[in-house]
Amino acid sequence: MDHYDYEGHELLQEAVDSGMIEEGSKAHGIGARCIDMGYDSVTPKQKTVYDLHVAPHLIKLEDQREIKRRISGMPE
Repeated sequence: MDHYDYEGHELLQEAVDSGMIEEGSKAHGIGARCIDMGYDSVTPKQKTVYDLHVAPHLIKLEDQREIKRRISGMPE
């Protein structure tokens, strides 16, 4: 991949810091791989782990960020 997804890794680290995902766990590793190499780079079993144990937390954190942006009046 030609670019580093800072926001994706930041969200993943925030999920780790908040206790949603355990650092060094399979879910953490799969989440990092999906961010780095894309969802299609993982196996079907890994996709299931990502879908159940990573994506919901990242979506929740992104939703919280969006709410904070809207409240503070910052442009998107």
